[in-house]
Formats: sequence, C-alpha cells, structure tokens
Amino acid sequence: MHSLPYGMDLSNVVMARRKFSEQVLTLRLLLLFFVALVPFQSARSDTLKGVALVIGNGDYKKLSHLTNPPNDARAVEQLLFGLGFKIHVASDLDLKRLTRDLEDFVDDAQGADVALLYYSGHGIEGGGENFLVPVDSDLSALYDAKEKLVPLSTFVGQLQAIVPITIVLLDACRTNPFPDGAKLKLSPGSAPVSIAKAGLGATRDATPLRGSEGRSDSLGTIIGFAAAPGYAALDGEPGGNSPYAAALLKHFDAMSGEEFGTVMRFVTEEVYLKTNGRQRPWVNDSLRRFLYFGRAPAPPTGDEGDILKERRQLLLTIALIPDAKRRQVETAAADVEVPMDALYGMLRALGAEVPNDPAELERVLHSEAERLKRLLAERKAIDSPDAEIVRLTALADSAEQDGLLNKANELRERAKARVNEVRPSREDEEDKLRERNIEDAAVYARSAETKMLRLEYLDASNDYAVAFEIAEKWDDAFAAWAKLSEADTLLEYFELKNNQAVAGRIMTAIQMAREHSSPTSRARAEVENSNANALQILYPDDPTSLQSAITGYQRALLSFATMSDAAERSDILGNLASAKVTLGVLENSNAQIESGIETYRTALAQAPDDLRNKRRRLLSGLGSALETLGRHSSDERAFLEAAINDKLALDGMTPGPEWAKLQNNLGIVLLQLGDRRSDETYLGQAIDAFELALSYRTRDASPIAWSLTQNNLGYARIVRGAISFSELEIDAGIKNVQVAIEVFNTHRVARYLPYAQDSLCLGLFQKYKFSQGRFRLKTARDACASALLAFEAANLDAEASRTRTRLQTIDDISAQAR
Repeated sequence: MHSLPYGMDLSNVVMARRKFSEQVLTLRLLLLFFVALVPFQSARSDTLKGVALVIGNGDYKKLSHLTNPPNDARAVEQLLFGLGFKIHVASDLDLKRLTRDLEDFVDDAQGADVALLYYSGHGIEGGGENFLVPVDSDLSALYDAKEKLVPLSTFVGQLQAIVPITIVLLDACRTNPFPDGAKLKLSPGSAPVSIAKAGLGATRDATPLRGSEGRSDSLGTIIGFAAAPGYAALDGEPGGNSPYAAALLKHFDAMSGEEFGTVMRFVTEEVYLKTNGRQRPWVNDSLRRFLYFGRAPAPPTGDEGDILKERRQLLLTIALIPDAKRRQVETAAADVEVPMDALYGMLRALGAEVPNDPAELERVLHSEAERLKRLLAERKAIDSPDAEIVRLTALADSAEQDGLLNKANELRERAKARVNEVRPSREDEEDKLRERNIEDAAVYARSAETKMLRLEYLDASNDYAVAFEIAEKWDDAFAAWAKLSEADTLLEYFELKNNQAVAGRIMTAIQMAREHSSPTSRARAEVENSNANALQILYPDDPTSLQSAITGYQRALLSFATMSDAAERSDILGNLASAKVTLGVLENSNAQIESGIETYRTALAQAPDDLRNKRRRLLSGLGSALETLGRHSSDERAFLEAAINDKLALDGMTPGPEWAKLQNNLGIVLLQLGDRRSDETYLGQAIDAFELALSYRTRDASPIAWSLTQNNLGYARIVRGAISFSELEIDAGIKNVQVAIEVFNTHRVARYLPYAQDSLCLGLFQKYKFSQGRFRLKTARDACASALLAFEAANLDAEASRTRTRLQTIDDISAQAR
C-alpha cells in the first residue's frame, strides 16, 4: 500500500551530597507487605525507614571512559529522594573511596527497614563472583581481584544480615573494560579464571543471594541487573542517561502503588523496547512478600496519563510473550529496520487472533513492519491552524510509534470529531480552503493507517473512502492516492479472508484512482501495478485476467522506466514474472513459463544489492519457476538451476518459517533430479533438506506444512530405498507418508491427499517387490485408485497418467498371480 504524501523531561538539578550523619530526614517511605494468596484487604501498612547509596563511576583513568553514569546517579538520587529515602550519592570513586562508602553505607543501614544500592559504571564477572570496578583500576587489579576490585557478594551479605529488605540495582553490565583474553585471580596465589566478555554473571556466591539466613524477620533480597547474564548493557546517548536508568526514572517515579515486581517488569520491557531488543534487564529476587513502596502519587490524568497507562499495559503483555514469538518480532523489526513497539502493539490488538502458525505470524509481522516503515518515512506534521487537531494528531503519531494502538485510535477518532466541528467555520477561508481540506482528508487517512496496524481492514478502507470524498474536489493526486490505498487495503483483506464480496469494490476503487491520476504520472504507474495485482490475486485461474495483469504490469514498467526507483521496478518485475509463470501453467505453455523465468532474472539484475529480503524473495520465485519448467518440460537443466537459486536464497538466512519453506523447496528440486536420474546422491541431499525443514516445522505449530514435508521425505526415502535395495529405507518412507495422510485426513485437506496416497502406493508396491510376494498388493492398489480418482477430478493429467500406469502394473501382476 502507498504512504500518505505529506510529508518525561528530566531535570538536571544537581542536589548537594547528603552524608547520613549530616542530615536528619523525616522519611515517608511507605512499604506494604502481604503474603501471596492472602487477600489485599488484609495487608498491613507501616511507615518504614529506607536508606540508599547511589554511585556513578564514569571517569575511569586507565579503562574505557563511560559518559553517563554520573548523570544516571544524579537522576536516580532525585527519584529516590522523592520516594522518601535517606540518600548518599557519589561519583567517580577510586578503590579507597568506593570501599569506604560501601562500609559507611552498611553502618548507616543499621536499624533501617530497606537498604538500596544503585551502581552505574563498569562491572565484571569471574569465578562465579561479580565485581564493581573503581575508577583507578588497571590491569594489575586482576592479579588480586578481591583486594583491588569490590566483590558484590560480600557487601550484599553484610546488608542482608542487618536489613529486612536489600535492593541492589546494577547498571554495571557494560562490555568488559579489560583486554580480550585477560584473566583474574581471586587472590595472588589462586589459579586464574576467565572474565565474562560482556555483562555480569548469573553464577554467584549462592549464600548471599539466598538472603534471610541472618535475620528471622528478613523479607528477602532483590538484585536487578541492567542486562541479562552475559550480555552487555548500553551506556546511552552521551550527556543523557543509560536505557536502564531512563526506564527506572520513567516507571519508579509514577508507580501509583504498583507492586515492586510489576514495576521491574515495566523497567525490563521498557529497556527491551527502547534498545530494539539489544538489551533486556534481569532480576534475581528472593522476596517472600509482595512489596509496595512510595506513597502513591495521584494517578496520571489526561491524554498523557492514558498513554502512560497503556504503555504499562503493553509492557506487561510483552512480558508474557513466549521467546519464540519475541524472536519473530525482533527479526521482523531488524529486517525492516523499524522499532518493535508498534509490532508488539499490533499483536496486543490482535489478542486471541494472533496466528499460531509461525509462517503466518512471520508474514503478518513483516507486512506490518513494512507498512510502519512507509508511514514513518513519509509522514510530516499536520500544519493545521486548529491547535487541538495539531495536538491530537501529534499525540496519536507518538502513541502509534510506541505501540499504543488503542489510545492512538481514540485520539484519531477525536481528531476526526474536531475536524467535523471546525469544517463549517472554514468555508469563508477561500485562499486556504484547499489546504485545509487536504489536511482534513489526511486526518482520516492517518486514522486508516492506525486501523491497518490494528488489522481492522474494513474500518481502514472506510476511512480511506472518506479521505477521498473530502479531497476529491481539491487535489486529484491525493484523491487518487486515497482511493488506491482503499483498494490495496481491501485486497489485503481479501487475501486474508478470501471474502469475494469485496472484489467488486476493489476494482471500482482502482478505476476511480485511475480517473484522478495523470496518464504520465507516477500515480498512474502505481494504479496500473495495483490493478494488475488485483487481477492476479482475485482471478488466479482465469487466463484472460492473468493476461490483463501482465499487460498492466508492462504499462506500469513503461512509466517507471523514466523514474530512478530500482526497488519499485524490481517489485513490479517480480509480480510480472509470477503472472507469466501462472499463466504458462494454465495454458500448458513452456514458452510462457520461460518468459516468466527471464523476467525474474531481469528483476534480480535491477534489485538493489542492499535489499537482501527483496532479492531473497526474487531468488525463491525464480527457483520455483525453474522447478515448474522442469516438471513441464522434463529438462533437468531447469532443476539444476532451480537448486542453485534456492541455495542462493538460503545463504546467510536465519532459520525460521521462510527458511524452512526454502529448504523444503530445495528438497523438492533435488528429489526431482534424484528420481529422474536414479541418483542416490541427489536423493540423499533431498532427504537432508527435508529433515532441515522439519527441524523447524512442527506438527503442532504448522500441521499442513509439516505433513507436506513428511510426504516429500517419505517419497524420497522410498525412491532411494528402491535404488539401493534397502527395505528398511522403504519402510521408513512409508511411515513418513502415513503420518502425512493421517494429518491431511484430520484437517480435511483434500488438495494434498492424492499426492500422499500416490506416494503410499509407490511405497507399498516397492514393499511387495522386496517381500517376493509375501506382502499383499491390495493396500497398494487401493491407495493408487484413490489417488487416480482425485487427480482425474482435478484435471491433473500428468499426475493421473503416471498413477494410471502404476495402477495398471499392479493389476497385471495381480492377474498373473491368479
């Protein structure tokens, strides 16, 4: 679809350092504790005493400098002060001062209810211990680590012995500052141990982290790490805060009474989103109660408050998403180069309708990521004289990018309502009336874009229709774009739901877009391309429609020939190639299929080298076209070239649903070669490719795709078993085919069942030959007869002829036996 052709502030107040002995604060630290499973109303509240030590080490003398830890420390100090902690803050501490401040903190924690340490700076892990790194550390510190660095476990253990609750927040998981390969000794005489390359470690002295041994009233310990064990945390933009500190500030300062574990989930997923999946905090806690702290401020109000609330709801939703789905979101966002927020917002909007099939989920995610990229690249602020429209639209844009699609949708609705309020008063503004109308139309178009991110296709198409009605009299280019967007939206809906009722509306919208576009404009080229796409998708079995689609693609290419848009041209060429191959199959024309193959090659030659996903799709399409030609012409060279292109498409590809599909396609090509040549090498390579596909495809997640690959694997094993005289291989192949038939029957997939029955017929016939007549032919004949009936009903002449010959052979053998 085409994009619209329009183009918590943190204070840096430095608060004076507060020595515990120099100030007496009336603390208002409210902590609510209650046992899990005990009703909330039974919780008791007490006014408790909390102390905090905040350290920011950045000015390292002989190790890599860190810009932001002092900023982080000052900001976190203000945050904790607002929550009622008694605080000491310090920056750039050498070994002597760092050790002294930690010892002083343990002394000052005597009698406190909560002790909190926040440390931002370098930290390393080695020998199962995490160490804080003073600013005067150098390579010599590694030869006596427990004396030259600061072991975390010792300090935590001391606090646990005297304080009911210990909280340690470590923004110290940055890349190892010491040279690669350097090792440390816990003491001068001990054996050297390796240092983790990045981050702090999950393996630690177990005793301190168990907590509660030292005190009968201990409620446990929380240790929050800025990144997962073994991963580096980011320092953030110079002069700002680290992603971890920024997330703490955003969600601690407005907790509204949330339970501490929930707040840490907010922090974890906020960092995860803001770093685009590169960093995800981790928490080690042994709390024995739910923990609330900080007198809850008034709940956030207004639109900004609603945005913060929905953001937190989204973060909690993300926390529950399985790792497999997370990886798919991360891959889609990385491939298309967009933030993950909106993709997760789309998944939240889908709810129970999120596709379970990984391949379908991958398609949806990549489609939505590409849509989002287009929207973000071409949007400009709406310059309306009405401040409320400007405010609502800007807030909706921001909420949408953050994945807050419910709030974005509500803001779009209010912006539309505001448009309807102010439109009557604008009729006297003759000189700006056209501009205002286009802005009004843009409000509806933006609403449609948000609804598309929520996968609300029909509502989105209706908004595009209103945008067209507003713009029709004022701007032909905008009107053509709005109508074409309406058509493309409905075409996506048709592909998803196969709803024939929208076919007429699609073609009508395209015709109206054509009427509002100049014959020599880019808009007309886009109309011709969309019209051809619609014909190919709506009427794939109609040769006349496919020929019209081919003509439309060619007209679009003539327009784009004068434009410097190689990516757009390669897309159209790929669509043209697909239409040619499909028409060639329908007309049984090898010449038409070969023309499609040449068009794929032209598309690849024009596709920019940096668009790897586009080139991979074209290589895959070329491989499929060559395999089709090989089956129709019996030309083995086509299969050999198909295998080469499938392998090129797979090169460097991360395993996933599309990778499994390509492995299956490669296996089919190799199976064709092995079957025709009776070549065990090709058959073995085919079996390897099918097994790789099955390493990702599972029966539960992708039952149909899994069964197709099982049938292919079974057929390859049967053929190789017949060539190598291996009855065991034939038996294994028969089992593969039988499980495929079982799933096809369970899911009532009539389309693929005859192919599996034909494979079973071949396997059982080969079994009969190896058993020297001991195995009965009736089961094989039944499978062949069922396959033949289905092939004949579908007018698949080549498949029917092959199966008919096999059935006749079985009947001849049976007659001779009688």
